[in-house]
Amino acid sequence: NLLVKQLPDQKIEVLFYGPVDYELKEQVHQLGLEKVVLFKGNIERKAMLKKLMECDLQLLLLNKADNAMGRLPGKLYEYLRVKKPIMGLGLPGSDADHILQNTGTGKVLNYNDTEGIRLFLSDLLNEEWKSFNPDGIEQFSSENQISKISDLLKEMIQNG
Repeated sequence: NLLVKQLPDQKIEVLFYGPVDYELKEQVHQLGLEKVVLFKGNIERKAMLKKLMECDLQLLLLNKADNAMGRLPGKLYEYLRVKKPIMGLGLPGSDADHILQNTGTGKVLNYNDTEGIRLFLSDLLNEEWKSFNPDGIEQFSSENQISKISDLLKEMIQNG
């Protein structure tokens, strides 16, 4: 809400597709952000990929669980493929955070880090975002990931 007030000339919309937790909807209502945060419901995968290409920023919501440090959701790989900035909310220092920073696509901020979120969005709006690392992104493509798994399996078979 603070960012929306500080940047009244900017059109900020947060669009959620698919199932959304009731608590999130309730928080949006309590903060009076219904005009900024929109819940669009389910859409087909092809339409979702098109929406990702149209957005300026991708929001990656990560688990708050203690064991979330090493989790890499499939959504992360989809977002990397689109090559747009990614703001993750979860545990800074997690594996997802390292991937985002190493690829130059974004970073993970704590859910409660309102100042960090504000600065991240402000930098993005002011076009002060660092450039992407195409080679870093490419290493996480499905083709490269499958090749790595294949090589690992071959090595395991050869070494018995």
